[in-house]
Amino acid sequence: MAKITRTTNLPDSANKADFYSIVEDATISNIVNADIKSDAAIADTKLAQITTAGKVSGAALTSLVNIPAGAGEIPAANLPVDTDGTLSANSDSKVPSQKATKTYVDTSLDINAKTEKTSPVDNDIILIEDSEASYAKKKVKKSNLAPKLGAWVSKSDNTVYQASIDGFVTAYKDNSSGADTIVIYTDSSNPPTTIRTAANKTATGYYMGVSCPIKKNDYYKVYANGTLSGVYWIPFGS
Repeated sequence: MAKITRTTNLPDSANKADFYSIVEDATISNIVNADIKSDAAIADTKLAQITTAGKVSGAALTSLVNIPAGAGEIPAANLPVDTDGTLSANSDSKVPSQKATKTYVDTSLDINAKTEKTSPVDNDIILIEDSEASYAKKKVKKSNLAPKLGAWVSKSDNTVYQASIDGFVTAYKDNSSGADTIVIYTDSSNPPTTIRTAANKTATGYYMGVSCPIKKNDYYKVYANGTLSGVYWIPFGS
């Protein structure tokens, strides 16, 4: 219960003013919770700052959202900060620092620092960025990167073509005629002038064929001094 202590005595010639003076000079002590009305609305400026450690119960802070923003940053010493750039603790209770996180990510993405596999097998996985899907990261099996041949395409002899992709051109002559010659030209010129392969036959009853690899964007032409039985193009990877 609150206690009022007067500091002056009421004079013999007391009047109302003297009484007010005694009340104003009196001190109040031993104030307890029951002495304060629930709607007292005491201003913060009337409350003393709590500076003694341990005076605020941990139970009073039910979560971090109850800590006001003005409280500033929590000292790192009071947090379970992990500065290990390898994150070897693999803990559910530690928080990695910004530097530790950057070190871990940089190291994880450093392909050159990884152990090299010199003999890849078909089921090995390679990380790619898919240009057809906004460069989303995807995995690709090594088996799907192996060169694959596309569909056969009929071509004409004595005609210049440009290869849009690496591939092969083949040509043959059946055994129905006598002397024949086949020559395949290919290079970066249009028309090509470099002979890469050739064949000829001198008598009826023999088949003759030639084939040649063609580089992407190079030009090629199959020359024949007679009518060929077939000229075919087959590309890689399509």
